[in-house]
Amino acid sequence: LEQAGAGHGQVGALVGEAGLGKSRLVYEFVHSHHTLGWLVLESASVSYGKATPYFPVIDLLRRYCHVEEHDDIRTIRSKVTGQILTLDPALQDFSPGDRKAFAVYEAAEALGIPLVIHTGMSWAPGTALERGHPLHLENAIRRFPKLRFVLAHFAWPWVWEAAALALKYPNVYLDTACLYYDSPKEFFQFVFSKQIPTSLIERSLRNKIVFGSNYPRVEIKNMAAAVRSLHLTEGCLQKIFKENAERLLGM
Repeated sequence: LEQAGAGHGQVGALVGEAGLGKSRLVYEFVHSHHTLGWLVLESASVSYGKATPYFPVIDLLRRYCHVEEHDDIRTIRSKVTGQILTLDPALQDFSPGDRKAFAVYEAAEALGIPLVIHTGMSWAPGTALERGHPLHLENAIRRFPKLRFVLAHFAWPWVWEAAALALKYPNVYLDTACLYYDSPKEFFQFVFSKQIPTSLIERSLRNKIVFGSNYPRVEIKNMAAAVRSLHLTEGCLQKIFKENAERLLGM
């Protein structure tokens, strides 16, 4: 238990005849003070599931993500994304450059899935502003070169730092969901002309930006219109709206 609590995975097996109390022993074990504060997930293996590869693992993930049998594809995607792919250092109160977070990055890299991480300002009450600074991620970005990092919200107000990371590291992407005040069009006109030049997107970041809308806070059509208002070439817009996301997701 001490090794597991320290982050070193362990496997235990309990074998015995039916009726000896194995289930009761497991119940008492997972509800004891030794596992206080732990996330405990349960799964089961059934005879009719033998033909389904990784049946207990699939069941475990379903429970972890709170996926129900009646959920449609959009609902499932939302639940899974919220549990696995998206991190918010400010809201979850951790430093993205802390080695304790490296286990998450390592798992995402092993699974071959991109990691969307909140960067920039957080409106959540009681959260630390500095948690969202994109440079806190640089050590992780260097340590996990095969993991694709998506810095959400363009890390506003630290847009230059975010742009520098995307320029320097092949595994860093930025998304366009960076609305914090005014209308989407007005905000984009300010950020991508006063803070950084639009030419930087057109010439240097055209392959590193994916469309993000901040929906449901912002209507997707309004954010798309704001991106188009930057007067980028059609080729650049095609990359932002489609091609970069396809490459990012391995489609």
